[in-house]
Amino acid sequence: EDKVKEVFEKVATSYDTMNDAMSLGIHRVWKDCFVKRAAPQPTYKCLDVAGGTGDIAFRLLQHMRNINAEHERLVICDINREMLKVGQTRAEERGINTHCDWVEGNAEQLE
Repeated sequence: EDKVKEVFEKVATSYDTMNDAMSLGIHRVWKDCFVKRAAPQPTYKCLDVAGGTGDIAFRLLQHMRNINAEHERLVICDINREMLKVGQTRAEERGINTHCDWVEGNAEQLE
């Protein structure tokens, strides 16, 4: 667990770029398909586990806006603080950080 955490701390700022390179951008299609299949509704509460950079959370938020959900709120949980920092910065740059709660935590310990 410590070794994995260390690796993600080192790659946090380039994580999404690495995904683009390794998947030839297909990971973006997968994430779009995931959100489309999940089809969150206005009453849903969304939790993005291991979602540090916010990539899926931002897609979920956009979906909620597209269906005119009144309470657009997401919780993004990740064990790695550096990944969460990247996500928070991205959310601030997009002006959507007020719709996101960022939680540092281990998914194996969620109850």
